[in-house]
Amino acid sequence: MVRMAYPPLIPMMRAALNLTYSESGMLMSIFWIGYVMMQLPSGIISDKIGVRRVFTVSLTMTGVTCILTGFARSFVDCLAYRFANGLAAGCIAAPGSATVMRWFQPKDRAIALSIFQLSVSVGTVIATALSVVVASTFGGWMWTFWIFGIPSLVAAVLTMLFLKERPEGSSEPSSDLESRLDYSAVLKSLRVWLLCLAGLGGGVIFIGTLTWVPTYLVKIVNLTETQAGVVSSLMLLLGSFGTPLSGYIADRIIKRRSPMVLIPLFAAGSGCILISIMKPREMCQTIFMFALVLLSSTMWWIIPSILSEWLPMNILGTASGLLSSMMSLGGVLGPFMFGVVLDLTGSFYQGWFLLGSVAILLASPMALSSFKRFMESMLKH
Repeated sequence: MVRMAYPPLIPMMRAALNLTYSESGMLMSIFWIGYVMMQLPSGIISDKIGVRRVFTVSLTMTGVTCILTGFARSFVDCLAYRFANGLAAGCIAAPGSATVMRWFQPKDRAIALSIFQLSVSVGTVIATALSVVVASTFGGWMWTFWIFGIPSLVAAVLTMLFLKERPEGSSEPSSDLESRLDYSAVLKSLRVWLLCLAGLGGGVIFIGTLTWVPTYLVKIVNLTETQAGVVSSLMLLLGSFGTPLSGYIADRIIKRRSPMVLIPLFAAGSGCILISIMKPREMCQTIFMFALVLLSSTMWWIIPSILSEWLPMNILGTASGLLSSMMSLGGVLGPFMFGVVLDLTGSFYQGWFLLGSVAILLASPMALSSFKRFMESMLKH
């Protein structure tokens, strides 16, 4: 919830804090800068000391820094608190993905991971729908951050009391030497880096779209801030079905995961480019087009499950951290690039074209590599 409390508040906070579009985009990007910085370290630390300790500290600090954001009175204040919030929240994704993969058998991991990722969608839907409602009800944007910080503190207590690291009887990492060798294998794997590049493109288009859709609905479709928040949340609610659908198709129907990462990425990128060409202004057309982009943008979230096919279980936290850091780097770049384009050209449509083009470009190397391996396997048979 805390990461997506901000985008619906952009019009309100721009007026209150006298922000430019670039500064507004930077407040989203700075969160993801902090988030990126903690992905790999949190994965390594969770592999060493356990997920429960990392989660408890991370969730506590996430709630505290979210509440502090409500006390910001300038762009610089907001920048500092959003960065600290990103650092705290950045310790959740990689250890969480690794824990899910440790708990489930290979044939079920894409489905299990899609359910875990669904919690992100649910939190985002709630934040997008209620962010402006809370601000309007209580009399200011700061109330959203004060109230949205509380669930993280509650989750920290529940994690400390009830979270189990792994199934009973499962094996622990065998030795420090083996772990060091495995870490080296992660960094030297071309497949892992191509996967990370595709994840970077996915982060650019998903976070960039989520950040600027509410403002587009206000400025172009002429909705109020509250209406824009509700409409955005409904579109994301539809999109949230993409992750479990993708996991089911990957594990139960085609029994391959790479296509359910690449096809949605190309579909989301193409959708953004189509929006830049068609320039939708009527509400029903706009909702339909952005809902399809968001649906496609959530289907590729099973991407960490691919790592479990390539790497040993004892370093999945580290590998997931590397992947999550690249995905989160997309969250840094997408909102800021869009804001800069909007300041320079005054056109939302140039921003959508940029997001779509970048996503397709970054997913292409993995697509070419996967196609090459597929053709080689076909020729062998």
